[in-house]
Amino acid sequence: MQYSRSTLIAGTLAVLACSSPGWAQVAPPHTPMTLASTRITTKDVLGLGAFYQKVTGIAPVGDKSYVEIRTPGSVLAIGDEESVKKTNAGAAVAAQNHTMILEFEVSDVDAERARLAPLVSHWVLEPTNQPWGNRSMLFRDPDGNLINVYTKLPQAK
Repeated sequence: MQYSRSTLIAGTLAVLACSSPGWAQVAPPHTPMTLASTRITTKDVLGLGAFYQKVTGIAPVGDKSYVEIRTPGSVLAIGDEESVKKTNAGAAVAAQNHTMILEFEVSDVDAERARLAPLVSHWVLEPTNQPWGNRSMLFRDPDGNLINVYTKLPQAK
């Protein structure tokens, strides 16, 4: 089989382009990222910190502009809106979240419902068995952030 000069030149250019640095190369291996925390922006760090202390049983660590609730599985950070304006280009606005759900796993969601009854003013979903095998309830914190508290149901045999 014979190829025209233009076909050979085009093929050679394609091979050279594909072997050039940055072209269709596999990314070098890297260290995976670690999720350090989830941060809520609020106008009342101490108030929201106290709310989450009552929910989790874990005392917040920090000051009036930033606290952390250090749970065994993750860190819930709570920062003030003024700090975000100064250091994070105002990228987060307090009490405006309608997309994130904070999730806490517990041993007995029904017992937690009873315990949290005096604290929570906005219940979204009473304890309900979900088709994926959790029993969960939903409520909102004082800033309107959605919280899911759930228990894994025993596996059916």
